[in-house]
Amino acid sequence: DEAQYVKNDWTKTSKAVKGIKAGHTFALSGTPIENSLNELYAIIDLVLPGLFKNKSAFKTMDQDKIAKRVRPFVLRRLKKDVLTELPDKMESVQYTELTDEQKKTYMAQLRLIQNDAKEAINENAFQE
Repeated sequence: DEAQYVKNDWTKTSKAVKGIKAGHTFALSGTPIENSLNELYAIIDLVLPGLFKNKSAFKTMDQDKIAKRVRPFVLRRLKKDVLTELPDKMESVQYTELTDEQKKTYMAQLRLIQNDAKEAINENAFQE
């Protein structure tokens, strides 16, 4: 699921990854589109540069045309289809204690938030 780090093509990480010279490039993600089609463009442009003329052209394309163009390069599996192949989920709860320094920092932040909330209430910030 590391392709999520290149879904925003304007980030330093995405630009750095695009700068890597590689013979073959794969992008794996369980969620190639979370917020917008621009995320899909960033991933596809990394793996298959030139599949779309440019980002502007991509943005003006109909979703069905985009889907048709990327379909040969996307392997999609639904959870219900592969659930039989997955091992049973193992859940484990781990409790840890904060260090004295962490407790001090936590309590200081908690007091700040509580004071801010009290001030907002006193200033009638939550009027109907």
